[in-house]
Amino acid sequence: MDSLRIVDGFLYIENNSSIRNFEGLNGLAFICGDVRITENDSLLNFTGLEELRAYRGQFFLYGNSSLYSLEGLNCSFEEGGHVAIYDNPQLEICNTERFCELQASDRSYSIHDNGENCSVEGMVACDDPIPVTVEHTPLPFSCDSLLSPSENPEEVADWALSIAPNPARDKIFILCENDLALFNVAIFNQFGQVVLKQEKSNVKELDVSRLGSGMYWIVIEELTTRARVAGKIILR
Repeated sequence: MDSLRIVDGFLYIENNSSIRNFEGLNGLAFICGDVRITENDSLLNFTGLEELRAYRGQFFLYGNSSLYSLEGLNCSFEEGGHVAIYDNPQLEICNTERFCELQASDRSYSIHDNGENCSVEGMVACDDPIPVTVEHTPLPFSCDSLLSPSENPEEVADWALSIAPNPARDKIFILCENDLALFNVAIFNQFGQVVLKQEKSNVKELDVSRLGSGMYWIVIEELTTRARVAGKIILR
């Protein structure tokens, strides 16, 4: 499953007695729903999820009796909903950089009944957070503002960016009120495979005539700020 990039819905990993980490999901970047990781008795850490950038929904992590580290969990909690981490008795440390961001945000969270230092009280010492392995620029990503099949362009995130026409047949055009000097574009099929890529370009017209009909994901990355938006497109 290394080629899986986007989950258009929730991610539940529950009651799996053999899983030790998340190797095999190394390419997963976006989750458009809740994340629930519960009752996995052999789970040790989050290695394999380093590329997960953002999720939309609630985050539940509980009942994992062997979990001792959050290594690999580098996604921002600022874009999601309620975060609940409890009943992980071996989990000792929660004052990572991402959790310090959570503490400073207006997101609700409940952290309790873990190891001695993994509690709301244990998150107080955020002046000197434990560094995470991989740094990611926060993404202006919202699954609520994904491009929807319509003949009229629909705005996405703060760029006032749209794709038209959508649905499309032969060509799509990237429309943006702000100037996109250089950007990368990647189109993924429903299996998370890259089927079209355009790098370091300012050409806002893409030929999609060689792609089959169906639903695709498009990810646009602006190279100055490294900000990204993602959306759905329909090809006829």
